[in-house]
Amino acid sequence: MTSAKKSNSHIKAKDFNSFLTTEASLRKPSPLKTLLKYKQNPDNIYLASGLPRIDAFPIEELSFKARDPISGELKEFNISKEPDSSCPIGLNQAQQYGNGLGITPIRDFFRHHTKQLHKPCYGDWDVIPTAGNTDSLYKMLSLFLSPGYPILVARWCYPTALETFSAFGLDLLSVDIDEEGLIPSSLKKVAQEWNQTNPDNCCRFMYTVPCGQNPSGATMSLTRRKQIYEVAQELNLIIFEDDPYYYLQLPPFNPSQPITSEEKGNLNPQEFIDAFGYKTLIPSLLSLDVDGRVIRMDSWAKTIAPGLRVGWITAQVSFINKLQFINEVSIQMPSGFSQAILAQLLLKGWGDDKLEHHIAALRLKFAYRRDSTMAIIMPIRGKIVDFTPPVAGMFLWLKPRLPKAMLTLEEGTLPSQSAMEDIFNSLIEKHVVIVPGVFFDTDNYSGKSKEKKGAPYLRICYTFADLDKVIEGTRRLVEALSSIGCGN
Repeated sequence: MTSAKKSNSHIKAKDFNSFLTTEASLRKPSPLKTLLKYKQNPDNIYLASGLPRIDAFPIEELSFKARDPISGELKEFNISKEPDSSCPIGLNQAQQYGNGLGITPIRDFFRHHTKQLHKPCYGDWDVIPTAGNTDSLYKMLSLFLSPGYPILVARWCYPTALETFSAFGLDLLSVDIDEEGLIPSSLKKVAQEWNQTNPDNCCRFMYTVPCGQNPSGATMSLTRRKQIYEVAQELNLIIFEDDPYYYLQLPPFNPSQPITSEEKGNLNPQEFIDAFGYKTLIPSLLSLDVDGRVIRMDSWAKTIAPGLRVGWITAQVSFINKLQFINEVSIQMPSGFSQAILAQLLLKGWGDDKLEHHIAALRLKFAYRRDSTMAIIMPIRGKIVDFTPPVAGMFLWLKPRLPKAMLTLEEGTLPSQSAMEDIFNSLIEKHVVIVPGVFFDTDNYSGKSKEKKGAPYLRICYTFADLDKVIEGTRRLVEALSSIGCGN
């Protein structure tokens, strides 16, 4: 069972090294990288590593402009050749090889930010930069999972994650979800049933997106997170907490008081932060972790820019050490230019307060878009289509109430594959593109789906297109579902 949250650094993570794959156990530091520490001493004549000369780097200047999150003013940032008081990472560092831990200032910021938001309960944790959450997940699987190993996954799951699991040759154990994500009783039941029939290959890993889950938009309450963590403790599971939508938590949808603008209106800066700042975010699974069993994956992809390809993993130090060795023979580190830009923006341009304000403004903008979409589709909820208004993320997960003629005869509940294709094609004819639910079908990837049955869901994104397009697209969706007889 979880214990009361403590901040004492003497609390140590449990030893899960027996969970590592043979490949991960054999990972060792790059011998060349171990020599870099001697390069820092100016008295040393460094004739070791095959590094390119700094004066051969062709890029001499780099500057960019970014909006101030509070004033809205466009400000210019300059990255100098060498780091100084106004430039955390210089161009010479950004263009040079690095080690698997990334460049110190940006890693320090990730560590500071994680401590500020998540307050890990145990002392021997750390962070490591990655090239985003997809890279992070791939590295997690490289550490722990080999072909034939089982992993617990939501019944409906992000296709890229499913593709990654499938390519690793994993057995996908499908766990039921509801509006709060993974259901603890299903998680426990599925794992125990597997373990009973596979005692020599027990399930040790689970994957979850706890906020704004893709595709369902499900978000775990604090109570649900505690329940999931308790099951993980009972069954001795490692939790892969993939949380790219953590910062995009939204206030509950209130049909009597919808959010009618993406502007702050009459709110002063403090009132705005009180409504949309960090303190209103649900604590992460990492923040509940007293064992070092949660491996958290974070990213700026949904809040700053996915093209920067910089994220980070938070985990116990023993795992971070292995991840460093994997980085050193793969990406080495995220792009030096991306790290320099982020360091300049986050450390010298914004700081903690302006970053929080930037995230709060995004949350307000997304909440307004969510509520604008709800205004169109709520009148048919429970009649033509079923859904739960999302409280995080970017997606609305719809379950049309299909006419009986579109349901399979043997079960009378699931649609035929052709029925869902008809819905998709009718939307295409109206020039509206959505994602069919079958793309997210975990059972399909695990080979458990029966033929000629469709996934009775549709996913729409209310954040990318211009708002007028989102509203018009939602209207056309309602028309399409009505025209094929949904709800009859």
